[in-house]
Amino acid sequence: MKQKTQMPWLHNKGFDALVREAAQRGVWEDMGNGYITKKPKPKMTDVIISEDNLPDDFGTVRLKVDVTNAGNSPRIHFAEDGVVSESSPILKENVLATKALRVQFLAIDPTGKNQTGTPKTWTNKLTIRNKFNEQSRTVELFVAPKGKIKYTLDGSEARNGIEYTQEIKLGNQEANIYVFAECDGLEEKRKFSFPKAGSTEVPIIKEKPAVLVSQSPKRLDSSAKTYDGLKLAKEKNIEFEHVMLTAGSSPKVITLSLSEIRINATFIEAALTHLQTLLPPDAPLVMSFKKVYTHTGHDLEQFAKQLSIEIKNGEVEQK
Repeated sequence: MKQKTQMPWLHNKGFDALVREAAQRGVWEDMGNGYITKKPKPKMTDVIISEDNLPDDFGTVRLKVDVTNAGNSPRIHFAEDGVVSESSPILKENVLATKALRVQFLAIDPTGKNQTGTPKTWTNKLTIRNKFNEQSRTVELFVAPKGKIKYTLDGSEARNGIEYTQEIKLGNQEANIYVFAECDGLEEKRKFSFPKAGSTEVPIIKEKPAVLVSQSPKRLDSSAKTYDGLKLAKEKNIEFEHVMLTAGSSPKVITLSLSEIRINATFIEAALTHLQTLLPPDAPLVMSFKKVYTHTGHDLEQFAKQLSIEIKNGEVEQK
């Protein structure tokens, strides 16, 4: 038992740390009942899925797929909007561009050394967009990859709203459209705000929390601009998502991609400190991101203004 193991050369709690490391390396296995075995049971194959981009206008997402505990030449079977099995198609080059609502993956170890694990299911997100015609003051709504849309104009629950069948006519005053979309158990909501006639300013409520969501990355295209942005983000407790850091120039380029992970400026600065130790001091640096979380709309406006980031209609979410 762990409690009775005598290793006087280990520091306090050192044996627990040794057990964790040995288990991570697959040498030992903690049975969970106070006992440890040096003959771990066979590992189960598993699938690791990451998204290379947000859904595009058609709902297509590029997935990067890898496996664990599946040997040196693993097989990855997949099924779009269906049940995966060993007779399903085999994924080539570990990349899949899909607009399916769900994709199941199954990893196989051809050597048979590791047992086949359970299928891993990736779930897409419904993406709601709009197209605003300023001259006619009309709005078209779209949902991708597919789905039904309902909406309201008075702020009431869009789930119970009018079914969208044709473009929406707005008056000349500032207006909001509350949108609900659903398909096969997936749901999404958006609120779109439109300026009054003749105004090009994107409506932002200064006192409410705001999220900037952009399909194409917003870029801080120099080291100075990146660090200025991070300094401002720390001052205003701003967080980011879908961040990519690119440092250096060919042939020595380092890229760090953090997809659907919400992180703060302190984390990003720490990552940059490590990356830049591998490059010359004057190596170029670019930071891009697709989501920005701010405590107030005013903070978002100030962040965008000071860094010359353009905010387009439909890119700001506020509840």
